[in-house]
Amino acid sequence: MPAPVPYATAASQHIYGTRSVKAILSAQNRKVYKLYVATILFKSGASKRAEHEEIVKMAEQRGIPVERVDAAFIARLAKPRNVLANSSPVPVHDVSAPYRTRHGRVLTFIRTS
Repeated sequence: MPAPVPYATAASQHIYGTRSVKAILSAQNRKVYKLYVATILFKSGASKRAEHEEIVKMAEQRGIPVERVDAAFIARLAKPRNVLANSSPVPVHDVSAPYRTRHGRVLTFIRTS
């Protein structure tokens, strides 16, 4: 049995797929510990290759380590994707506390559970 893809921390998550990884890199609301990209992508068609090169460039600009790996390495998660990011969990906000919008309005959420 192959070794699993390592997690950076006990709470970290694997995000896989081109659009999902690109979204978390663009949003910048999560810490991304490492990006894994299948080497086969850089031998594919020009449009797909350009999209993956853009993801690699975004990661490198943010100081995120990028590792080009065999597609089988990522496939260990049983997902047919070629890009994998190891990141922190989605930030959770306390919904029982008042929240100030960017326009200065104060909203209060009431916990119902």
